[in-house]
Amino acid sequence: DLGILYHYNLSYFQDYLHYQQLMQKDGIHSISNVQQLRLANSQLFDEVLLVEAGSEFVDPNHEIRDEIAKQFHLSSTKKIFEIYELASYIK
Repeated sequence: DLGILYHYNLSYFQDYLHYQQLMQKDGIHSISNVQQLRLANSQLFDEVLLVEAGSEFVDPNHEIRDEIAKQFHLSSTKKIFEIYELASYIK
């Protein structure tokens, strides 16, 4: 959360007591498992940017990616360094 948030919005990063609510207000949800994805109610979104960083530790079977792919079409992917993988999905 905080690594991305630092670059996304420094004032949100500095408000560490409320940063999760601020992120969600902007439609940014930190997801570690499929249940959290379902709670985020992805049906409300037209597009999803999945940022995976070290997902082999949190989601080794790519369940989150698979669940997103059930509702969205993969638009593009990009690998950054050895740890980050970005995937853009649209309805």
